[in-house]
Amino acid sequence: MAGAGAERWALHPALLEPALRGEALAGLVTAAEGTHLPFSWAGITLHTTGATRLRATLAPVGPDTVSLHVADAAGTPVLSVNSLVLRPVSGHRLRQANAALFRPVWAACRTRAEPDTGTVRWGLIGDPDAWKPDTLGAPVAVYPDLSAIEDVPDVILLPCVSEGGTASEVAVRVAEAVRTWLAGERFAASRLVLVTRGALATAAGEDVEDLAAAGVWSLVEPRQVAVAGRLTLVDTDACDLRMLPAAVAVGEDRVVVRAGAVLVPDLVTPVATRQDPPAWGPGTVLVTGGSAMAVSRHLAAEHGVRDLVLAGDGDAAELAALGATVRLAPCDPADGEALAALLAEIPGLRSVVHTAADAPDPTRAGALSPETLRPQLRSRVEAAWNLHLATRGLELDRFVLFTCADGTLGPAYADALAAHRRARGLPAVSVSTDLGLTLFDEACAGLGEAVRVTTETPVPARTEADRRPVEQPPATEASATTLLERLAGRTEDEQDEILLELVRGQVAMVLGHPDATMIDPDRGFVDLGLDSVAALKLRNQLAGATRLELPASLTFDHPTAVDLARHLRAEMLPDDAAAAILVLEELNKLDDSILVLDPAGAARVRISTLLQDLAAKWVEPMDRP
Repeated sequence: MAGAGAERWALHPALLEPALRGEALAGLVTAAEGTHLPFSWAGITLHTTGATRLRATLAPVGPDTVSLHVADAAGTPVLSVNSLVLRPVSGHRLRQANAALFRPVWAACRTRAEPDTGTVRWGLIGDPDAWKPDTLGAPVAVYPDLSAIEDVPDVILLPCVSEGGTASEVAVRVAEAVRTWLAGERFAASRLVLVTRGALATAAGEDVEDLAAAGVWSLVEPRQVAVAGRLTLVDTDACDLRMLPAAVAVGEDRVVVRAGAVLVPDLVTPVATRQDPPAWGPGTVLVTGGSAMAVSRHLAAEHGVRDLVLAGDGDAAELAALGATVRLAPCDPADGEALAALLAEIPGLRSVVHTAADAPDPTRAGALSPETLRPQLRSRVEAAWNLHLATRGLELDRFVLFTCADGTLGPAYADALAAHRRARGLPAVSVSTDLGLTLFDEACAGLGEAVRVTTETPVPARTEADRRPVEQPPATEASATTLLERLAGRTEDEQDEILLELVRGQVAMVLGHPDATMIDPDRGFVDLGLDSVAALKLRNQLAGATRLELPASLTFDHPTAVDLARHLRAEMLPDDAAAAILVLEELNKLDDSILVLDPAGAARVRISTLLQDLAAKWVEPMDRP
């Protein structure tokens, strides 16, 4: 597997990831059921760096444990892992942990990186009069296009504005530039920054001024991971470059500049969702695109929709059996005239659902070619735009853009179009999902803004309230002795409450929540957003607070705060715990008494001898009859 930009990493994660997928690990574990995922690593050795193609060998070395040996194309060792422990996760658990409804939010960046306008060399592609390169605060070399660059700058700024062109025209033009940049070895050490202006909405009600340029974001987002931080999207609200150094300095792949502030993307769950989405109908529902039949079946079976028009192929008999009256009307909504003719024949149209066609693999070499892009642009961009134009004068209840989160084009254009309609008082929701119809109903419940649904939770699920800046709670300073003293003389229930308070507080701190009340004691740590790194951090903090030797698998073995608190009680308070607490109390008193004595006084030798004898008895207890 080749990896663009791999030489800039010790080991590019995109190269290693295929070897650790569930299907690659299947058959190497002892459990008969469930998906197994990497859990803990031991004995890691990095032999060399900069590999661009890897061969990985996995071998079982114990129960649910494998070894991993990675070599480059020539067979030279790259990485060795003596022990990789796998843990089973059921399909239900995966869906429960990952299936969630998110809405994109742009938050003020908290990174305090200083813009580098001294040592970084900057370049600008295009018309200098349009973007005022002197506002950057550093020398900027200006080029008509990428082919004119000889001495490649560190950062190349490429303005991407529509200038009257359509979204498809802009996307194809930018795709050619990105393709040239990716293919040129001389650009390997450079960073390409695609600059749009007003192509995104960053808040509810905000309009999208350059909707055509939103197609650039749809084009670039799916391939940013593959180039490891070398391809950046920046949407600004100005016609100058003054904020570009600050935007680039934050190190994010996607950045927005608004009113002099640098914003970065975040995903939060809605504060509240409707338990019972509004009913569909009465009225006709028009369904278009590659998944029209699946959506129509869902609407008929689950929502009792009785009047359906499918702009494409489908099984009318199957839908009729579900009680729906169905009209199959072959029509490509990317054809504006054909779409207008179809709509003229649909009385009582109340809802529109557009489902984009399946997309090809974005990692393919030709994914940026016009031949590959144009079919995608027709189904995802031109069809959506035509549906908007043709229906904006109608009284619709719903206008749903239902697209995949992967493929050659991402969901950014659909999100921007939904925001564009919302700003004009028109209904719209953008649903981007790999879950099929799992969260379709909730996303269509009328949340008032563009919504994304994803199978892979990019950040811990948080509410709006969690996003406000808060002071991190201080780490606990309670020693094991102090904690034991708090537990002394308490009932088991009271002890559990004390330890539960400790666990919830530490989990809140690890996840960045303002206080322990944000942590549901009965909810699984995975569901709360605790990943493997956070789990190890939690383990370390609890080990420090309790002075216990806790395993790396702590949160897996005890998956909720309640379970973990009970485990800590059992470890800290064995059968002789009461006596141990009394001894510790006496030792604390003795410690306080010794501190007031003169260390050079006459009693020094006698006290030292007694303490040494006491310690010897504890370490090597005498045999007793």
